[in-house]
Parts: sequence; structure tokens; C-alpha cells
Amino acid sequence: MEVDYGILCLIPPIVTIVLALVTKQTILSLFVGVWVGSTIVQGWNPITGLIQIFPDYIIPSLGSSYNAGIILLVTLAGGMIIMLRETGGAYAFAKKLSKKIDTPAKGQILTSISALAFCYTEPCLILGTIMRPVTDAVRISRAKLAYILDSLGCNLASFSPISSYGPFIAGLVATEIVAAGLHDSEWGVWAGMLKYNMYALFAILTVFIVAFGDINFGAMHTEEIRARKEGKLLADGVQPLVPEKVVNFPEGYEPTITCFVIPLATLFAVLFGVIFWTGNIAANGFTECFRNSNITLAIIMAFVMTGVAAGAVGCVKGLWKPLKAFNTFIDGMIELINVPFRQR
Repeated sequence: MEVDYGILCLIPPIVTIVLALVTKQTILSLFVGVWVGSTIVQGWNPITGLIQIFPDYIIPSLGSSYNAGIILLVTLAGGMIIMLRETGGAYAFAKKLSKKIDTPAKGQILTSISALAFCYTEPCLILGTIMRPVTDAVRISRAKLAYILDSLGCNLASFSPISSYGPFIAGLVATEIVAAGLHDSEWGVWAGMLKYNMYALFAILTVFIVAFGDINFGAMHTEEIRARKEGKLLADGVQPLVPEKVVNFPEGYEPTITCFVIPLATLFAVLFGVIFWTGNIAANGFTECFRNSNITLAIIMAFVMTGVAAGAVGCVKGLWKPLKAFNTFIDGMIELINVPFRQR
């Protein structure tokens, strides 16, 4: 049923224009304007209005719902990652662990075990940001870290519906189901495929064997020997796809573990909160809730709100002003989305 909002339709553009003139921030002003409009459409509920911005407006404007959602999700991950880096969350976490994680073997084991917790998000991106300061401190080569993250992150995520992998695979399955004229559930087919995913299972087991045994051979042995003896974590001439920047904190600013705990707590709280909401856990129960929920939207909202939480922590601690925090988040999105272009 169509609803005539009348003069209320003028509120979003007016808010956008006024905010743009005041803040000189085009992206922020447009986003807030869309949020206001979405809030009006959603019965003046600002929380629902914020959540529905992505599936109702941003993702459809980018193209296919599944592919556009994945692109947006990964881009937002860049914003969240840079917030953890700039506020010193990852640094504070590494500093906290430095007394206990004092050997390469311990660093590999911790990274491998931590991957189990982060299979719900984007393990290769997020866990890498968190664990890199830890593994750097105990001289684990970047090649070894990349192996652990990729072989564990991707394969664990392939077993988890709560990651970008699950929705992506389910999207491919859904396309084939429609093309074949069937009426099966794409998530049901995905679940049935798991018992045949032997490569992922053995890849995961291999990583844990390598980590717990501190095993290195071939080219990996060469990388690890150089890292441990010379402290060179990357071979000469190797350039990371995502530029590494040394964060120089302002005088008087000392990152604390709250810079890590609050954003990460927000990540998981929002992630599961949106899953339970979109999957209607009250009506469908726990298992069916996950099958009916919008996993991609849950991860998108988790990344956005984690960035907001990290930005708020930085504001409270005097690191930056709100507009600076927003610009930093956008810079992280740009930094990550540029990676595919640097590969070409």
C-alpha cells in the first residue's frame, strides 16, 4: 500500500543540505539524509531506519543484492580495520599479550585458536589486523601469518553461515535452484554440502598441526629463518597489498585495552543482535532463525557499529573530534577497496 508522506518528503533533503553547508561533509550529509528518510518510512524508528538503509537503498543501488552486499561488506571492513588501528586497539591488545606470548610457537597457536572466534566475520582481514602486532613482536614472518589466516580464515568461514562466504555460496546455489526450476532452500542445500567439504576440513587440521608443532619447510622455512634471525618479516622488494602505516599517537594519548574490548564487544553484540532480529528468533527458534536471517546485513551492521564504537572511544579519550573519526573510517574504506586495482 502506497503511503503519501506529503510535506514530510522535504525533511531528508533539507537535513542533507543544511548538514552539508555546516559540516562541509558530503558523504556524511547524504548518509544522514537517507537515514532520516528511512526513519520516516520505518514509522519514525531510527534504529530500524538505520538498519534498513543498506538492504533497501544502498545495496540495490549497487546492483545484484548478493554481489553488491559482499562488495559493501568488504569495503566497510576496511573502515572498521583502520579504526582499530588508529585508536590503538590492536596495539593495546598486542601490548597486553606481549608478556605471555613470547615465542613464535605461542604466537602461531594463539592466532590459530583466535581464528575460531572470528570465523563469524572476515577472518583474513580482521584477525590479521588484531594479531599482526602480536606476531610481529615474536618475529613470525608475514608469509607464515598469511598462511595461517588464509587457510584457517577462509576454510572456517566456509563452514559458517555467519560470514560473507555463507551468503555468497548460498547466492550461487539460489541462482542455480531458480534456473533448474526447483523449490529447495538454498541454505538447506548449503548445509547438505558441508559433509563433502573435505579440503577445508583437512586444511584446518593442517594449520593446527603446523602451528602447534612450529613446523616450517620449503619456502616457508626460508621466510621464518630470515624473520627470526634478522627480524625481517617481509622479503626484500615485497610490498603488502594494503599499505602499512606506522600510527603515531598524539602526545599524551595512550591506547588502553578498552580501545580493543569495546569495539570487539560491539562487533559481536550487533552481529548476533541483527541475526536474531532479521531471523525473528522469537517466532522461528534458534536454528531456523539463522536460516531465515540476513547474514550479510548482520555483518555489515556489525562492521559499521564497530567503527562507530571505536570512533566514540577515540572521541572520549581525546584522540579526535567526531568528524575526524568519520573521515578516518571513510579513508579505511577507500584504502581497502583500492586493493583489487593495485593487483591489476
